[in-house]
Amino acid sequence: MSDDAMVVERALNGVERLMRMFLLERIIYLLGATISLLLLTYASWLLVKAGNTSPEQFALLFGSGGLFTIAGVQVTQYLNRAFRLLEQLHGATASAPEADR
Repeated sequence: MSDDAMVVERALNGVERLMRMFLLERIIYLLGATISLLLLTYASWLLVKAGNTSPEQFALLFGSGGLFTIAGVQVTQYLNRAFRLLEQLHGATASAPEADR
């Protein structure tokens, strides 16, 4: 097996391990994003249906929008960690001298 194939295999194993480690975290954030999107849709429907607004409707609207943002940021951070791992593995092999490969 060539060195490049070993590096790719190591990178894929690392990403697979990360995905297993953070599976529960990703599911929680994705569920939070889904629930907040449903709340956002419901709050918007209430605003359109009622014609006038109340503080409770604004709380639903802004609260669900904030939760959606937080959940999206957390999923993005997870993906950034996985990509950083791949970059580190790629950088380690790219900077190695030809004789060491």
